Amino acid sequence: MPPSAPPRPSAATDGTAEPSGAPRVEPASAGTHGATAVDATPRPSKDRGSVMDEPERVQTPARLAWAAGILLASVILFSLFFFGQRLGSSPAVPATPTPTPTPAPTAAQAPGVHVWNTLFGGECLQPYNSPWDHDFTVVDCATPHAAQLAYRGTVDPTAAFPGEKALAGQINDLCTAPGIIDLAAARDYPHLVMQGSYPITQTQWEENPYYYCFVSSSSGQPLTADIAGPGPTDEPAPSAAPTPAPAG
Repeated sequence: MPPSAPPRPSAATDGTAEPSGAPRVEPASAGTHGATAVDATPRPSKDRGSVMDEPERVQTPARLAWAAGILLASVILFSLFFFGQRLGSSPAVPATPTPTPTPAPTAAQAPGVHVWNTLFGGECLQPYNSPWDHDFTVVDCATPHAAQLAYRGTVDPTAAFPGEKALAGQINDLCTAPGIIDLAAARDYPHLVMQGSYPITQTQWEENPYYYCFVSSSSGQPLTADIAGPGPTDEPAPSAAPTPAPAG
């Protein structure tokens, strides 16, 4: 009987110690094509950087104070430059726009909405609220309307402004002068009333030297015709209030 072969030493009994930390290579399992061993060479991790290989950098208090001083000096220099520019330049003063005077109308306005100081006289109005309205709606005089600007009278802007109270006392006489209303056309309207507007300040007296006479029906009856007259034959002019005689 032939002597048995001596047993092959195992990894634990061959007397040769594996280096500490060395990867262990296992033989290829049976049934695989070839006996290629798995590469067990340690691969460097992608997440590892060089931070562990370098000593940590510590900011000393002296270095931090020096950096803070430079930053503070930069801020102060910038602030001085900014405020110096602001103080050295004077702010621009916007120019005061010069008001454009409204040109005086030369004929009665066409139907539509018009500002009071653009009316010429003779315009028929619908609706009508007051002679002091800012805007008026002009309509065809053949259509029913509430009022008519029968006349626009002229004042002398070079004369002394008589004052609002004085003009209020004269407007009735100014607007009822003969010739302002066409009496033949107005005979079908027995309840006509006349209202007037006039300058109430020195500025209005100089910039818009006119007074306005509006005719309407107190009964609410609409007008359906042009009842404005040709104008007063001898137009009275507004005057200053008479100076009372001194007491004797």
